[in-house]
Amino acid sequence: TQQNKVDIKAGGPQSLFSKTVQNFIDDRLFDLDTKGASALLEKYIGKGIYDINSQEGIDEYFDSLKNTVLPLFPKGFISKTMLRPSNRIFSKNGKKSITVDGKETTIDEYYTKKRNQLLSNEKQVYGKPFTGPARGFKQRVYEEWLGNTPAELEKSNENGRIKDFNAQNASMHQQMWSRINESIKKDKNNARAIANLLKMVGNLKTHPHRLGAELVGWSPNPKGDGKRLYEWEHAMPATASYLYLLDSALSENVNFNRAYKLVMDNYKLIALDKAQNSKLNTAGLGTKMPKGWNVLNNSWIERYFNDKVAKINGGIDPGSIIGLDGRSFADIFKIKSNGQATTESLIKEAKTAVTLNNDNFGDKSSFSKTTIGQIQNLSNYDKAAKKARSLNTAERGISVF
Repeated sequence: TQQNKVDIKAGGPQSLFSKTVQNFIDDRLFDLDTKGASALLEKYIGKGIYDINSQEGIDEYFDSLKNTVLPLFPKGFISKTMLRPSNRIFSKNGKKSITVDGKETTIDEYYTKKRNQLLSNEKQVYGKPFTGPARGFKQRVYEEWLGNTPAELEKSNENGRIKDFNAQNASMHQQMWSRINESIKKDKNNARAIANLLKMVGNLKTHPHRLGAELVGWSPNPKGDGKRLYEWEHAMPATASYLYLLDSALSENVNFNRAYKLVMDNYKLIALDKAQNSKLNTAGLGTKMPKGWNVLNNSWIERYFNDKVAKINGGIDPGSIIGLDGRSFADIFKIKSNGQATTESLIKEAKTAVTLNNDNFGDKSSFSKTTIGQIQNLSNYDKAAKKARSLNTAERGISVF
C-alpha cells in the first residue's frame, strides 16, 4: 500500500533504498551480477564478493559458507548445483591453472573439490527446517513441474498445482530472506558469501531466489520462436530484486519486512509467448526495468506495457496474457499495450476487433489484430495511398508493407 511505502523508514520513502543500488539498476553500462553486488558491498563494508577465481578467494568463500551460510538453512537447501551451476561462474570457465600443495590443478577443479568436501562433512552445522508451506521445499524447474504448453499450464492451474507451487516458494523465499537479513544485521561481513551465492541466480533455473517470484499468468495462444513456446519472464529481473533486498539488509534503520513486501509486490513471473518476449529485447528491456523505474513509484507491469515496447509491431497486447483467475491482463489491470489506462468499453471493443479479424483472416494475416496494431496498419495504408496519389510516384505493386 501507499502507507507502507511512506512508513518504511522515518526519513521518508526516498530513503528506503540507497542511492547506490538505484544507480546500479538505472545504469546499464556494467554487469549487475558482478560489479553490482561487489560495488554495493564496497559501499557498506569496504570489501566486495569473494574472488572465486583465486585459491585464496575460494578458501575464504568456503570458510564463510561453512561458518556463516550453511548454518542458516536446512540441510540440503544449499545444493551442489546451487554452489556451482556450471563452469560459467568462473573467469575463462575456470581453466586457469594453479598449484596447490605442489600439485597442478585448475580453478574449477579446486573449487569443485572444496564444494564436495563441504557438503560431505558429516559434522557440518545446519539451520532449522523451514516451516509452513515451505516444509519439504524442493527446487523445481518451472516447465517440468507446471508444464510448457497452454494445455499443461491450464491443467496445473485448474488442479491447484500452480497455487501450491506459489505458496511453497513464497514461504521458502520469505524465510530465506528473513534469515539472510538477521545474519547481515548481526555482521555486515556475512553479506559477502551471501552475495556470492545470490549472484548464481543468473546461471541456475532452480535458484531459490529465482523461484521466489510469484507466477501470475501466461500466454494462452503462444506462437513461440520455432524453438520454444515460452520465456519464463521475471519482472522485476531476479538480479535487480536481490540487489534491492541486499541493500535494505545492509542499510541502517530500514524496516526490512516492509521493504521486502514492496520488492515482492513487483517480483512476478509470466510464462510469456517467446515471440512476444523478443519485443522486450528489441526495446532494450530484455533484462531490465524501464529507466528510472523504482519499487516506490512504479509497477512491475510497466516493463511489458509501455511506449517503447508498444512501438514494436503494436507491442505486447495485455489481452493476450491471462491471469490465474482466467481474466486477461487487459481486464485485470485496465491498460493498453502502451501502458495507458483503458476503459471497459475499450477492452470490449479490442476483444471484438480481435475476434472479428480472426474470423475474417485467421492466421493468414501478417498484421496485428489488436486495436493499437490496426491503427498502425491504417497509418501505413494512409501513407501508401497518399504516395500513390502523387503524380510523381512511379508505378509499383500494391504491397503497402
